[in-house]
Amino acid sequence: MTRSALAISDFYEVRADQARHLNEWLRSGEVRWMPALLRRFRYDYDKATDTATPRNYSDLLRDEELRTLLDDYAFHLAYTVPWEQDIAQHIDALLAAIERELDRRGELTDAS
Repeated sequence: MTRSALAISDFYEVRADQARHLNEWLRSGEVRWMPALLRRFRYDYDKATDTATPRNYSDLLRDEELRTLLDDYAFHLAYTVPWEQDIAQHIDALLAAIERELDRRGELTDAS
Protein backbone atom coordinates (compact mmCIF):
# COMPACT_ATOMS: atom_id res chain seq x y z
CA MET A 1 0.00 0.00 0.00
CA THR A 2 1.37 3.42 -0.92
CA ARG A 3 1.83 6.25 1.56
CA SER A 4 -1.03 8.11 -0.14
CA ALA A 5 -3.32 5.11 0.28
CA LEU A 6 -2.30 4.81 3.93
CA ALA A 7 -2.95 8.53 4.47
CA ILE A 8 -6.39 8.25 2.87
CA SER A 9 -7.21 5.18 4.91
CA ASP A 10 -6.04 6.85 8.13
CA PHE A 11 -8.05 9.95 7.37
CA TYR A 12 -11.32 8.09 6.81
CA GLU A 13 -10.84 5.49 9.52
CA VAL A 14 -9.51 7.82 12.22
CA ARG A 15 -9.93 11.53 11.46
CA ALA A 16 -13.41 11.38 9.92
CA ASP A 17 -14.64 9.34 12.89
CA GLN A 18 -13.11 11.86 15.29
CA ALA A 19 -14.82 14.69 13.37
CA ARG A 20 -18.17 12.92 13.68
CA HIS A 21 -17.74 12.54 17.44
CA LEU A 22 -16.62 16.14 17.81
CA ASN A 23 -19.66 17.38 15.89
CA GLU A 24 -21.96 15.31 18.10
CA TRP A 25 -20.26 16.74 21.19
CA LEU A 26 -20.62 20.32 19.91
CA ARG A 27 -24.27 19.75 19.03
CA SER A 28 -24.95 18.52 22.56
CA GLY A 29 -23.33 21.70 23.88
CA GLU A 30 -25.42 23.88 21.60
CA VAL A 31 -28.56 22.18 22.89
CA ARG A 32 -27.52 23.30 26.39
CA TRP A 33 -26.30 26.79 25.47
CA MET A 34 -28.84 28.13 23.00
CA PRO A 35 -31.98 28.19 25.20
CA ALA A 36 -30.06 29.99 27.94
CA LEU A 37 -28.56 32.47 25.49
CA LEU A 38 -31.88 33.15 23.80
CA ARG A 39 -33.42 33.99 27.19
CA ARG A 40 -30.66 36.51 27.90
CA PHE A 41 -29.92 38.04 24.48
CA ARG A 42 -31.82 39.40 21.51
CA TYR A 43 -30.25 38.49 18.18
CA ASP A 44 -30.45 40.99 15.33
CA TYR A 45 -30.05 39.06 12.10
CA ASP A 46 -31.17 41.86 9.77
CA LYS A 47 -28.08 43.95 10.34
CA ALA A 48 -24.93 43.77 8.21
CA THR A 49 -23.26 41.84 11.04
CA ASP A 50 -25.11 39.53 13.38
CA THR A 51 -25.25 41.00 16.87
CA ALA A 52 -26.53 39.93 20.24
CA THR A 53 -27.93 42.53 22.61
CA PRO A 54 -28.47 41.74 26.29
CA ARG A 55 -32.13 41.79 27.26
CA ASN A 56 -31.13 43.08 30.70
CA TYR A 57 -27.49 44.07 31.05
CA SER A 58 -27.54 44.59 34.83
CA ASP A 59 -28.97 41.07 35.34
CA LEU A 60 -26.11 39.62 33.30
CA LEU A 61 -23.57 41.03 35.72
CA ARG A 62 -25.04 38.89 38.54
CA ASP A 63 -25.95 35.83 36.44
CA GLU A 64 -24.08 32.83 37.87
CA GLU A 65 -25.79 30.41 35.49
CA LEU A 66 -24.49 32.44 32.54
CA ARG A 67 -20.96 32.37 34.00
CA THR A 68 -21.16 28.60 34.26
CA LEU A 69 -22.48 28.41 30.72
CA LEU A 70 -19.62 30.59 29.47
CA ASP A 71 -17.09 28.42 31.32
CA ASP A 72 -18.58 25.38 29.57
CA TYR A 73 -18.42 27.17 26.23
CA ALA A 74 -14.80 28.26 26.83
CA PHE A 75 -13.88 24.65 27.64
CA HIS A 76 -15.44 23.48 24.37
CA LEU A 77 -13.56 26.15 22.41
CA ALA A 78 -10.26 25.40 24.12
CA TYR A 79 -10.66 21.76 23.10
CA THR A 80 -12.15 22.11 19.64
CA VAL A 81 -10.19 24.98 18.07
CA PRO A 82 -6.80 23.19 18.26
CA TRP A 83 -8.45 19.96 17.07
CA GLU A 84 -10.04 21.75 14.10
CA GLN A 85 -6.67 23.28 13.22
CA ASP A 86 -5.07 19.83 13.45
CA ILE A 87 -7.63 18.20 11.16
CA ALA A 88 -7.28 21.09 8.68
CA GLN A 89 -3.53 20.39 8.55
CA HIS A 90 -4.24 16.69 7.97
CA ILE A 91 -6.64 17.55 5.16
CA ASP A 92 -4.05 19.82 3.53
CA ALA A 93 -1.37 17.12 3.86
CA LEU A 94 -3.73 14.49 2.45
CA LEU A 95 -4.64 16.67 -0.53
CA ALA A 96 -0.94 17.30 -1.21
CA ALA A 97 -0.21 13.56 -1.00
CA ILE A 98 -3.03 12.77 -3.41
CA GLU A 99 -1.82 15.44 -5.83
CA ARG A 100 1.75 14.05 -5.65
CA GLU A 101 0.47 10.54 -6.32
CA LEU A 102 -1.65 11.68 -9.25
CA ASP A 103 1.28 13.66 -10.61
CA ARG A 104 3.57 10.65 -10.17
CA ARG A 105 1.10 8.56 -12.17
CA GLY A 106 0.74 11.29 -14.80
CA GLU A 107 -2.96 11.63 -14.05
CA LEU A 108 -2.94 15.22 -12.79
CA THR A 109 -4.05 17.66 -15.46
CA ASP A 110 -4.27 21.43 -15.55
CA ALA A 111 -8.08 21.14 -15.45
CA SER A 112 -7.92 19.49 -11.98
